[in-house]
Amino acid sequence: MIGNKTFQSLGLLPEICSASESYGWKYATQIQESTIPKAARGEDVAGMAQTGSGKTGAYLLPLLNRLMTEGKPTKFGVILAPTRELVLQIAEVCEALSKNLDISIVTAYGGVSDVEQMAQLAKQPNIIIATPGRLSQLLTEAKGFKINTVKVIVVDEADKMAGISFYDDIRVVVSAAAKPRQLLLFSATMPHDVERLAELSLSNTAVVKLTQRQEVPKTLKEFMVVVPPGYKQETVLSAILEENQQESILIFVETCRIAQILADTLIGLDYSIALAHGRMDQEEREKQIELFKLGEKRILISTNVVSRGIDLPRIDIVVNYDLPSQPKEYIHRAGRAGRANKEGVAISMVTKDSRKEFVKLENFLKRRLEKMDIDEDDLKHWEPLVIKAKDKAVEKYKIASREKPQRNK
Repeated sequence: MIGNKTFQSLGLLPEICSASESYGWKYATQIQESTIPKAARGEDVAGMAQTGSGKTGAYLLPLLNRLMTEGKPTKFGVILAPTRELVLQIAEVCEALSKNLDISIVTAYGGVSDVEQMAQLAKQPNIIIATPGRLSQLLTEAKGFKINTVKVIVVDEADKMAGISFYDDIRVVVSAAAKPRQLLLFSATMPHDVERLAELSLSNTAVVKLTQRQEVPKTLKEFMVVVPPGYKQETVLSAILEENQQESILIFVETCRIAQILADTLIGLDYSIALAHGRMDQEEREKQIELFKLGEKRILISTNVVSRGIDLPRIDIVVNYDLPSQPKEYIHRAGRAGRANKEGVAISMVTKDSRKEFVKLENFLKRRLEKMDIDEDDLKHWEPLVIKAKDKAVEKYKIASREKPQRNK
């Protein structure tokens, strides 16, 4: 929720306030209002707020403010994020905010050669934005690479990185930084594992929780739609898409296989589709997401790679083609629509095989989702078209599967 406090009233430098306003941030959100003054003073902060609440600004603005206040020293700040996509997104926002501040930013993530990565880091950037594993590897293996001047470490999506696989790498990075140092943790939830990350702090951490229970935006309308016996799920989805021909739509599925077949089925029905899943080459996945962001494709089919973190334009409708395996993931998915006080819609599809999962979801939400009815004449129209398109999509997938090895489910 956006309040009425300016960034200047939070004690930020005029040049930082000007940069934020140029970027489109005129007033602070609740999480920014609650954490920026503490972070700008150098305090350790653990901030929890729902998806789309402005957490990126809550750590970037005070980091830039401290950087400018202390004379723009090199290797001053490190921002850790779980995926390459999120690293690049944070870097994009950081570069936009700092375009008139004369500072340098370098990213570090897997898939780039050590030589190329070290050449960038050798330029002595002010801020390093990286995945924990990659930065930990460079600190351990790259001769002469140090971050002992780093005074601020940010851990974004801390709830995603609190598990043992990320924790050890984060600990390596934090231990290699300066003493004293500032630790900023931001996440959508605050499980026990995040508290363990907070223990890496050298001082008492100020914990800011805007809500004890994660909720979807108040401007979001939520529906469930039952797939009737005798009809394919894709048929019901096609009827929904046909009723919403102008809207930007994000469709979540659980596996790469379903994503690929569904995308090819809908393409066979002449829909404009972008696709993002874990089996795709990273560069191609980023290209597809960019096509969706630019509006060249109005429908994006994705696994959970874009459920949170990655910045997307206004999304009018989120469709849970597959219900999330963890009910709490529904909050992150549905929260992609209805952001920044704009109206949005979330539709969850329920099949005979997913009824138990749907009951669990409603129990988690502590409310019933309104039922959406689909005109049966529309279903009768789409069913034969869908059958034909899906048969071709399945055959295409089988051929592709025989031609190259599979990396992920």
